[in-house]
Amino acid sequence: YELQPVYADRWRVWVSAGGYAALALFLAAFGAVFESSRRAADQRVSITGEKLSDMQARFSESERFIRRIADCTPGLIYLLNLRERKIEFANARLMEALGRDARDTSGIDLDVLDEALVGGDVDKLLVRLRERLAAVPEGAVVETEYELDRGGEEWHWDCRDTVFSRDARGQPETVLGLAEDVTARRLTENAVRASEARFRELFENSPESIFVYNLDGYVLDVNEAACQLHACSREHLLGKHITDLVTPDTREQIGRDFPRYASGELRAREGTTLTADGREIPVMVSTSRIYHQDQPALLVHARDIREVRELSARLLQSQKMEAIGRLAGGVAHDFNNLLTAIIGYNELIKRSLAPGDEMARFSGEVSQAAERAAQLTHQLLAFSRQQKLLPEVMNLNEAVNRIEMMLRRLIGESITLSTRLEARVRPVLADVGQIEQVIVNLVVNARDAIPPEGGSITIRTFDLTVGQPEPGPRSGLPPGDWVVLAVKDSGVGMSEEVVAHIFEPFFTTKAEGKGTGLGLATCYGIVQQSGGHLIVDSTPGEGSVFEVCLPASREALPASGPARDESLPPSGSERLLVVEDRAEIREMLHEVLHAQGYRVWLAEDGQHALEVLERDLPMGVDLLVTDVVMPRMLGSTLAQKFHRQYPETPVLFCSGTEINEQAAEAMKEGWAEFLSKPFTPSDLAGRVRRLIDHGVDGGDGRSA
Repeated sequence: YELQPVYADRWRVWVSAGGYAALALFLAAFGAVFESSRRAADQRVSITGEKLSDMQARFSESERFIRRIADCTPGLIYLLNLRERKIEFANARLMEALGRDARDTSGIDLDVLDEALVGGDVDKLLVRLRERLAAVPEGAVVETEYELDRGGEEWHWDCRDTVFSRDARGQPETVLGLAEDVTARRLTENAVRASEARFRELFENSPESIFVYNLDGYVLDVNEAACQLHACSREHLLGKHITDLVTPDTREQIGRDFPRYASGELRAREGTTLTADGREIPVMVSTSRIYHQDQPALLVHARDIREVRELSARLLQSQKMEAIGRLAGGVAHDFNNLLTAIIGYNELIKRSLAPGDEMARFSGEVSQAAERAAQLTHQLLAFSRQQKLLPEVMNLNEAVNRIEMMLRRLIGESITLSTRLEARVRPVLADVGQIEQVIVNLVVNARDAIPPEGGSITIRTFDLTVGQPEPGPRSGLPPGDWVVLAVKDSGVGMSEEVVAHIFEPFFTTKAEGKGTGLGLATCYGIVQQSGGHLIVDSTPGEGSVFEVCLPASREALPASGPARDESLPPSGSERLLVVEDRAEIREMLHEVLHAQGYRVWLAEDGQHALEVLERDLPMGVDLLVTDVVMPRMLGSTLAQKFHRQYPETPVLFCSGTEINEQAAEAMKEGWAEFLSKPFTPSDLAGRVRRLIDHGVDGGDGRSA
């Protein structure tokens, strides 16, 4: 602003319209007018006529000029009378702020500020202002910030005050002041402080470790999680270079890459941090550019990924086991088909031999080899979870007691076997024979881990309730009620590397020729198929503990009944439809059943079977014998169509793998049974005869 007041000395001043300069200019101009007014009053007795009129005109012009200056000033200008507690002069902006008419020159009583003033009353304010002004040199300005409540809104004034006149005792009487409305600035500052407080709260309470680095790589700030990750205090981390917090083998690389993170070229990576006590912890690091105390900095989040890596490794192992299981199941299925043909034709050869024939001995060797091969395929199927299980409510204690004597013979006299069976252990739903197989395999595995000089094996059962997943070997056990069968040995134990592969088929630590590597794999498959978990905890030199965890059953144990009589006549003359996609098995079945006197029709798949029924057997048959997995139409689908047309005729499923849901539903409904491959001709003949004579009675689904 260019100000040009009309005074006798005709001075001209250029100043800014705000701050101290505006206050100083206004004070000078206002003082000049005040002084002129005083001189005029002193000389009033001698001034008359034209001279008085001229002085009054000049005074009015100066007063208007001062008012114009005050009204053009962006601040709030006032003249405060401390003794009378009133504002004697206020510019237009202050009048507007106080809700007063700008033309009102009567003055403003300070009582209007009493209710609006936050944190004190007007009288105390005036006392403090008088004391402060009295303590500073003449012409000095004192600054005070006041907070007012304007209808529920915050109102902040930053006031700059100076003494305008003093009383007879030299004490401040009137005060000239300039007030600036700093509400927006204060609200912004408060918002910034609140934001910083929220950031600090989030920063400190974040579960992830957070570091603030300057662009040279030195730590400026860390949160509590970072201190816990590094097992040290905040003071220990502050000032450290980033290369001091990583493993020695990565320091050079991190030192080279840090400028790329600082520039934003790199944002995230996996790494390994080094704790104060020397531990190496894998972390996932993500970075972003920020300002810290008005300086560019790098914000680094470091997330502990030990659990993630453990879960990933567990998932990878599970997927690998699943893939191996599918492969093993496919091999076992094909091998079971071959064994069915081998066993069947071998028995037909044996029947055709004359008593005492030398070939009978060779045939017997073939039978024994085929039985051993069948056991191998059963183990493969158990591992792959494709073996047909017939679960029933059972008690693990009873299973242990039934085979305890056999187990003692298996382990030998140099090893002590003890049992600690919880008296009221809950029942489980599982296949009794398969669970006994698991116990035998685990005990044999424990025996092989014990040195020749001897040791001990303990079988234990107990109930376990899991609320939240617990750390350690049972970390993967879901919440629920479980029944645990544990086999503990005092053997040599295993390393983590061995434990990682222990359930893989054909993996063994025994000498060549001492094991197939299927014992534990079989246990794993049976337990998984039973809805349970097989857990191992082992330390080299301290032995191993295998825990079979099965879901507790809510059903009660069944009452024991009389054994079923299986001595049924093997021959007959009824009509049978045999459906099998493998030609060698189909022909063998025909030979066996035809030799027993049955009339047999053959089909190579489900679609072909329906055509045979429609063309050659419109009246139906006495029994349908069908494979489950076949091209064009599954055996289970064929069975459903057959049952709708002939609901009184039973169905016998034959398969080298686990039956599908459709076939299982047929068995549950009570019009189908299952015979597992490989089976002997005697097994087949006995099952066929019983089904024709008695129908489905819930047979065990396995070879008799």
